[in-house]
Amino acid sequence: MPTRLMDRHEVRRLAEAGAQLVEVLPREEYEDVHLPGAVHLWLRDLDREASIRLDRHRPMVVYCWDWMCDMSPRTAARLEQLGFREVYDHVPGKADWLAAGWPAEGRSAEALSAGAVARRDVLICRAGQRVDEVLAQMRDTGKAVCVVVDDERVRSARHRRNPHARRLPCPTHT
Repeated sequence: MPTRLMDRHEVRRLAEAGAQLVEVLPREEYEDVHLPGAVHLWLRDLDREASIRLDRHRPMVVYCWDWMCDMSPRTAARLEQLGFREVYDHVPGKADWLAAGWPAEGRSAEALSAGAVARRDVLICRAGQRVDEVLAQMRDTGKAVCVVVDDERVRSARHRRNPHARRLPCPTHT
């Protein structure tokens, strides 16, 4: 059974170590935006194309759009049936990669990356941080909003000035 990868950092590490990245979405979606160096191999063409286009001796990371897409786990399982030894399924897919603002290729790569549209001048706060500290930061910076992030700097909530709050919202409750 293919290994399920939930962490984009592991995908990047594998790619830097020589793993093949394989996008299994339709060609137009691949051409629009894909992970750097990824090849396109649609599930429908897998049996005919896999042996021609892929190196069975290199690790392989397959991905589709996001965790709701079922093409990457099906492709990973089929590749193992075809004799590919080290196959990984990047479950969160390219949506996760793009949301992190990481590099991408394709005709719309720049426009679709989070980094292309994200504001960089926002006030960042941590979940559980004392509200009086955050309000002081907001006052000092002139910001009316802070973005609450977790330890991975993933947005978990937004906090507006509220003098009655005692702590920032916990990410599991927002």
